[in-house]
Amino acid sequence: MTRQAWSAVAGAIAVMVAVVVIIVVASVPLPEFPPITPGQFDASLAYVAETNCVRAVDLADAEVRELHCVSERDWIDNVVWTEAGIEVGVEGFQSTIVVLDPETGDVIETRNRDGAYPGDWPLRDQDLFIDIPSDGTIVIRDEHNQVLITLVGPEMYGIDTLVGASDRQMVALVDSSQRLAVFDRDVGQPYLIDTDARPYPPPAWKP
Repeated sequence: MTRQAWSAVAGAIAVMVAVVVIIVVASVPLPEFPPITPGQFDASLAYVAETNCVRAVDLADAEVRELHCVSERDWIDNVVWTEAGIEVGVEGFQSTIVVLDPETGDVIETRNRDGAYPGDWPLRDQDLFIDIPSDGTIVIRDEHNQVLITLVGPEMYGIDTLVGASDRQMVALVDSSQRLAVFDRDVGQPYLIDTDARPYPPPAWKP
């Protein structure tokens, strides 16, 4: 064979290998998160959706409620569930903190932010750690290095946000596919809440 012919064969083989690699990577599914069912957990969670809206879910009845939306010109950068309500930090034309009724979404209070974070946001529970080996397996551990869950997904799959509840039992996560899920540390199986959650600001557990 001529040099040109060998080059053509080599090029064709390279393309075939690349196609096989793409197919193999694409065939790796996302980790399975079964949908949450009523009565499974007794806790509540607030979070921000990609629609620029604050949502809340009562895990006891598995009901997701859309509480409050802000304009496209504004940005929600903090959500904290306090005794006063769900406090939302909003940046935009004005810098404000909006306090929402967790049941109705009614605005209880709006105040100037003055550089402050809502509620006790800096005190979030952060005793959770993520190991991401090169093979695409994700391992979530606690502060004692105990494995809580192991997730296997595509090579580029990841966990963008991980937030533990104050009871040190429940954990919420948002993955790289914008799926919000929760799990009990003693069970280790994430259950799906929503499919268009933002990882930032992180979800906020009801105290």
